[in-house]
Amino acid sequence: MKHIAPQIAAAKRGVAILVPSGPAAVSWTDIAEYPSTSAEVANKVEQLQSGATAGPVVLANRYDGIDLPRDACRLLVISDLPRVMSDYDVFRSEAMAEAAHGTIVAQRLEQGMGRGARGAGDWCVVVLLGRDLVGWIGRKENVGHLTASIRKQLEMGREISRSAQGHKEFSDTVLKAFKRDKDWVLYHAQELATAAAPVAPAETSVNLAALERTAYRLWRLGQHTKATTKIDKLIHSMGNELKTKQRAWLRSVAARNSRDSRRSCGLANLSAFGIC
Repeated sequence: MKHIAPQIAAAKRGVAILVPSGPAAVSWTDIAEYPSTSAEVANKVEQLQSGATAGPVVLANRYDGIDLPRDACRLLVISDLPRVMSDYDVFRSEAMAEAAHGTIVAQRLEQGMGRGARGAGDWCVVVLLGRDLVGWIGRKENVGHLTASIRKQLEMGREISRSAQGHKEFSDTVLKAFKRDKDWVLYHAQELATAAAPVAPAETSVNLAALERTAYRLWRLGQHTKATTKIDKLIHSMGNELKTKQRAWLRSVAARNSRDSRRSCGLANLSAFGIC
Protein backbone atom coordinates (compact mmCIF):
# COMPACT_ATOMS: atom_id res chain seq x y z
CA MET A 1 0.00 0.00 0.00
CA LYS A 2 2.90 2.36 0.63
CA HIS A 3 3.88 1.80 -2.99
CA ILE A 4 0.38 2.06 -4.47
CA ALA A 5 -1.11 4.92 -2.42
CA PRO A 6 1.30 7.68 -3.58
CA GLN A 7 0.77 6.67 -7.22
CA ILE A 8 -2.99 6.98 -6.87
CA ALA A 9 -2.65 10.35 -5.14
CA ALA A 10 -0.32 11.52 -7.94
CA ALA A 11 -3.17 10.78 -10.38
CA LYS A 12 -5.33 13.29 -8.42
CA ARG A 13 -7.44 10.59 -6.77
CA GLY A 14 -7.79 11.20 -3.05
CA VAL A 15 -6.15 8.76 -0.64
CA ALA A 16 -7.04 8.61 3.06
CA ILE A 17 -5.60 6.29 5.68
CA LEU A 18 -7.49 5.69 8.95
CA VAL A 19 -5.54 4.49 11.98
CA PRO A 20 -6.60 4.09 15.64
CA SER A 21 -4.04 6.40 17.26
CA GLY A 22 -1.31 9.00 16.86
CA PRO A 23 1.56 6.51 17.27
CA ALA A 24 -0.02 4.33 14.58
CA ALA A 25 -0.24 7.37 12.29
CA VAL A 26 3.48 8.08 12.65
CA SER A 27 4.30 4.80 10.89
CA TRP A 28 2.66 6.21 7.72
CA THR A 29 4.37 9.61 7.69
CA ASP A 30 7.03 8.44 5.24
CA ILE A 31 4.38 8.58 2.49
CA ALA A 32 1.49 10.54 4.00
CA GLU A 33 0.73 13.87 5.64
CA TYR A 34 -0.38 13.62 9.25
CA PRO A 35 -2.60 16.45 10.57
CA SER A 36 -2.59 15.90 14.32
CA THR A 37 -4.81 18.70 15.72
CA SER A 38 -8.52 19.24 15.06
CA ALA A 39 -7.78 22.47 13.18
CA GLU A 40 -5.17 20.75 11.01
CA VAL A 41 -7.56 17.86 10.28
CA ALA A 42 -10.37 20.26 9.29
CA ASN A 43 -8.00 22.16 6.98
CA LYS A 44 -6.65 18.99 5.36
CA VAL A 45 -10.17 17.56 4.83
CA GLU A 46 -11.18 20.83 3.17
CA GLN A 47 -8.15 20.56 0.86
CA LEU A 48 -9.12 16.99 -0.08
CA GLN A 49 -12.70 18.06 -0.77
CA SER A 50 -11.63 21.01 -2.94
CA GLY A 51 -9.00 19.04 -4.82
CA ALA A 52 -6.14 21.19 -3.53
CA THR A 53 -4.47 17.95 -2.41
CA ALA A 54 -5.04 14.27 -3.03
CA GLY A 55 -2.91 13.11 -0.11
CA PRO A 56 -2.11 10.55 0.98
CA VAL A 57 -3.41 11.81 4.33
CA VAL A 58 -3.33 9.70 7.49
CA LEU A 59 -6.02 10.41 10.09
CA ALA A 60 -5.89 9.13 13.68
CA ASN A 61 -9.15 7.90 15.24
CA ARG A 62 -11.35 9.76 12.73
CA TYR A 63 -13.82 7.01 11.87
CA ASP A 64 -16.78 9.39 11.74
CA GLY A 65 -17.54 13.08 11.30
CA ILE A 66 -15.50 13.44 8.09
CA ASP A 67 -17.01 13.54 4.58
CA LEU A 68 -14.74 12.73 1.64
CA PRO A 69 -17.03 12.37 -1.40
CA ARG A 70 -16.06 11.57 -4.98
CA ASP A 71 -12.40 12.27 -5.87
CA ALA A 72 -11.72 13.53 -2.33
CA CYS A 73 -11.24 9.84 -1.46
CA ARG A 74 -11.03 7.06 -4.03
CA LEU A 75 -8.71 4.86 -1.97
CA LEU A 76 -9.43 4.38 1.72
CA VAL A 77 -7.02 2.34 3.82
CA ILE A 78 -8.17 1.23 7.27
CA SER A 79 -5.05 0.14 9.11
CA ASP A 80 -5.24 -1.74 12.41
CA LEU A 81 -8.21 -2.50 14.63
CA PRO A 82 -10.14 0.53 15.97
CA ARG A 83 -9.76 1.03 19.71
CA VAL A 84 -13.22 1.86 20.92
CA MET A 85 -13.71 0.66 24.48
CA SER A 86 -13.81 3.29 27.18
CA ASP A 87 -13.71 2.29 30.85
CA TYR A 88 -17.50 2.65 30.94
CA ASP A 89 -17.90 0.43 27.84
CA VAL A 90 -15.74 -2.27 29.44
CA PHE A 91 -17.75 -2.10 32.68
CA ARG A 92 -21.08 -2.28 30.84
CA SER A 93 -19.93 -5.16 28.66
CA GLU A 94 -18.78 -7.18 31.68
CA ALA A 95 -21.87 -6.37 33.75
CA MET A 96 -24.26 -7.28 30.94
CA ALA A 97 -22.19 -10.23 29.64
CA GLU A 98 -22.85 -9.00 26.12
CA ALA A 99 -20.75 -8.65 22.98
CA ALA A 100 -20.60 -4.88 23.27
CA HIS A 101 -17.02 -4.72 22.05
CA GLY A 102 -17.77 -6.55 18.81
CA THR A 103 -20.78 -4.35 18.13
CA ILE A 104 -18.85 -1.13 18.69
CA VAL A 105 -15.88 -2.26 16.56
CA ALA A 106 -18.29 -3.21 13.75
CA GLN A 107 -19.95 0.19 14.00
CA ARG A 108 -16.62 2.00 13.85
CA LEU A 109 -15.48 -0.04 10.86
CA GLU A 110 -18.67 0.71 8.94
CA GLN A 111 -18.42 4.38 9.87
CA GLY A 112 -14.83 4.40 8.63
CA MET A 113 -15.71 2.68 5.37
CA GLY A 114 -18.42 5.26 4.81
CA ARG A 115 -15.97 8.18 4.83
CA GLY A 116 -15.12 7.65 1.17
CA ALA A 117 -18.51 6.74 -0.30
CA ARG A 118 -21.03 9.43 0.56
CA GLY A 119 -23.97 8.45 -1.62
CA ALA A 120 -25.52 5.82 -3.88
CA GLY A 121 -23.54 7.01 -6.90
CA ASP A 122 -20.25 7.39 -5.10
CA TRP A 123 -17.55 4.71 -4.92
CA CYS A 124 -14.30 4.03 -3.12
CA VAL A 125 -11.77 1.19 -2.94
CA VAL A 126 -11.34 0.11 0.70
CA VAL A 127 -8.33 -1.86 1.88
CA LEU A 128 -8.18 -3.40 5.37
CA LEU A 129 -4.70 -3.88 6.83
CA GLY A 130 -3.15 -5.19 10.02
CA ARG A 131 -3.00 -8.56 11.75
CA ASP A 132 -5.52 -7.69 14.47
CA LEU A 133 -8.03 -6.16 12.05
CA VAL A 134 -7.78 -9.00 9.53
CA GLY A 135 -8.04 -11.49 12.40
CA TRP A 136 -11.14 -9.73 13.74
CA ILE A 137 -13.03 -9.86 10.43
CA GLY A 138 -11.99 -13.49 10.06
CA ARG A 139 -14.14 -14.55 13.01
CA LYS A 140 -17.74 -15.42 12.22
CA GLU A 141 -19.18 -14.02 15.46
CA ASN A 142 -17.62 -10.62 14.71
CA VAL A 143 -18.73 -10.45 11.09
CA GLY A 144 -22.29 -11.12 12.28
CA HIS A 145 -22.34 -7.60 13.77
CA LEU A 146 -21.87 -6.04 10.32
CA THR A 147 -24.65 -5.17 7.89
CA ALA A 148 -25.49 -7.60 5.09
CA SER A 149 -24.01 -5.41 2.34
CA ILE A 150 -20.69 -5.01 4.18
CA ARG A 151 -20.54 -8.78 4.85
CA LYS A 152 -21.03 -9.45 1.14
CA GLN A 153 -18.30 -6.98 0.19
CA LEU A 154 -15.94 -8.60 2.69
CA GLU A 155 -16.60 -11.96 1.04
CA MET A 156 -15.75 -10.42 -2.33
CA GLY A 157 -12.62 -8.88 -0.81
CA ARG A 158 -11.44 -12.25 0.51
CA GLU A 159 -11.90 -13.85 -2.92
CA ILE A 160 -9.99 -11.02 -4.57
CA SER A 161 -7.19 -11.20 -2.00
CA ARG A 162 -6.80 -14.95 -2.54
CA SER A 163 -6.76 -14.70 -6.33
CA ALA A 164 -4.47 -11.65 -6.64
CA GLN A 165 -0.95 -13.07 -6.61
CA GLY A 166 1.62 -10.40 -5.90
CA HIS A 167 1.83 -6.63 -6.16
CA LYS A 168 1.01 -6.32 -9.88
CA GLU A 169 -2.18 -8.40 -9.82
CA PHE A 170 -3.40 -6.52 -6.77
CA SER A 171 -2.71 -3.19 -8.47
CA ASP A 172 -4.50 -4.34 -11.64
CA THR A 173 -7.53 -5.32 -9.57
CA VAL A 174 -7.65 -1.89 -7.91
CA LEU A 175 -7.37 -0.25 -11.34
CA LYS A 176 -10.47 -2.14 -12.53
CA ALA A 177 -12.47 -0.26 -9.91
CA PHE A 178 -10.75 3.03 -10.70
CA LYS A 179 -11.40 2.68 -14.43
CA ARG A 180 -15.03 1.66 -13.73
CA ASP A 181 -14.47 -1.54 -15.68
CA LYS A 182 -17.90 -2.73 -16.88
CA ASP A 183 -17.34 -6.36 -15.88
CA TRP A 184 -16.18 -5.30 -12.40
CA VAL A 185 -19.10 -2.90 -11.87
CA LEU A 186 -21.58 -5.57 -13.01
CA TYR A 187 -20.00 -8.22 -10.77
CA HIS A 188 -20.10 -5.88 -7.77
CA ALA A 189 -23.74 -4.94 -8.38
CA GLN A 190 -24.85 -8.56 -8.86
CA GLU A 191 -23.10 -9.73 -5.71
CA LEU A 192 -24.63 -6.97 -3.60
CA ALA A 193 -28.07 -7.76 -5.01
CA THR A 194 -27.78 -11.28 -3.58
CA ALA A 195 -26.86 -10.04 -0.09
CA ALA A 196 -29.07 -11.51 2.59
CA ALA A 197 -31.62 -9.24 4.20
CA PRO A 198 -30.38 -7.80 7.50
CA VAL A 199 -31.62 -9.42 10.68
CA ALA A 200 -34.26 -7.34 12.43
CA PRO A 201 -33.01 -5.97 15.75
CA ALA A 202 -34.40 -7.50 18.93
CA GLU A 203 -37.27 -5.37 20.19
CA THR A 204 -36.14 -5.72 23.81
CA SER A 205 -32.66 -4.42 23.00
CA VAL A 206 -34.08 -1.47 21.06
CA ASN A 207 -36.39 -0.57 23.96
CA LEU A 208 -33.51 -0.80 26.43
CA ALA A 209 -31.30 1.44 24.29
CA ALA A 210 -34.07 4.03 23.87
CA LEU A 211 -34.82 4.00 27.59
CA GLU A 212 -31.18 4.45 28.59
CA ARG A 213 -30.82 7.33 26.16
CA THR A 214 -33.91 9.08 27.54
CA ALA A 215 -32.93 8.45 31.16
CA TYR A 216 -29.41 9.78 30.69
CA ARG A 217 -30.74 12.87 28.92
CA LEU A 218 -33.04 13.60 31.87
CA TRP A 219 -30.20 12.81 34.24
CA ARG A 220 -27.91 15.39 32.59
CA LEU A 221 -30.70 17.98 32.78
CA GLY A 222 -30.89 17.38 36.52
CA GLN A 223 -34.32 15.75 36.34
CA HIS A 224 -33.30 12.77 38.47
CA THR A 225 -36.78 11.77 39.66
CA LYS A 226 -38.12 11.62 36.09
CA ALA A 227 -35.11 9.57 34.98
CA THR A 228 -35.57 7.03 37.77
CA THR A 229 -39.34 6.85 37.09
CA LYS A 230 -38.65 6.08 33.41
CA ILE A 231 -36.41 3.19 34.39
CA ASP A 232 -38.86 1.80 36.94
CA LYS A 233 -41.72 1.90 34.43
CA LEU A 234 -39.71 0.00 31.84
CA ILE A 235 -38.68 -2.69 34.35
CA HIS A 236 -42.29 -3.26 35.40
CA SER A 237 -43.78 -3.02 31.89
CA MET A 238 -41.36 -5.52 30.30
CA GLY A 239 -41.60 -8.04 33.12
CA ASN A 240 -40.17 -11.43 32.13
CA GLU A 241 -38.92 -10.10 28.79
CA LEU A 242 -35.93 -8.72 30.66
CA LYS A 243 -33.09 -11.03 31.55
CA THR A 244 -31.82 -10.98 35.12
CA LYS A 245 -28.63 -9.16 34.10
CA GLN A 246 -30.62 -6.57 32.12
CA ARG A 247 -32.89 -5.90 35.09
CA ALA A 248 -29.88 -5.65 37.41
CA TRP A 249 -28.17 -3.23 35.04
CA LEU A 250 -31.22 -0.95 34.93
CA ARG A 251 -31.49 -1.05 38.72
CA SER A 252 -27.83 -0.02 38.99
CA VAL A 253 -28.44 2.88 36.59
CA ALA A 254 -31.41 4.00 38.71
CA ALA A 255 -29.32 3.70 41.90
CA ARG A 256 -26.52 5.85 40.47
CA ASN A 257 -29.11 8.40 39.39
CA SER A 258 -30.61 8.51 42.91
CA ARG A 259 -27.12 8.90 44.40
CA ASP A 260 -26.36 11.86 42.13
CA SER A 261 -29.75 13.34 42.97
CA ARG A 262 -28.90 13.29 46.68
CA ARG A 263 -25.51 14.83 45.97
CA SER A 264 -27.15 17.63 43.96
CA CYS A 265 -29.59 18.34 46.79
CA GLY A 266 -26.74 18.42 49.29
CA LEU A 267 -24.75 20.89 47.22
CA ALA A 268 -27.83 23.05 46.72
CA ASN A 269 -28.45 23.21 50.49
CA LEU A 270 -24.81 24.06 51.22
CA SER A 271 -24.87 26.74 48.53
CA ALA A 272 -27.94 28.31 50.13
CA PHE A 273 -25.93 28.87 53.29
CA GLY A 274 -23.03 30.39 51.38
CA ILE A 275 -20.70 27.46 52.10
CA CYS A 276 -19.98 26.64 48.43
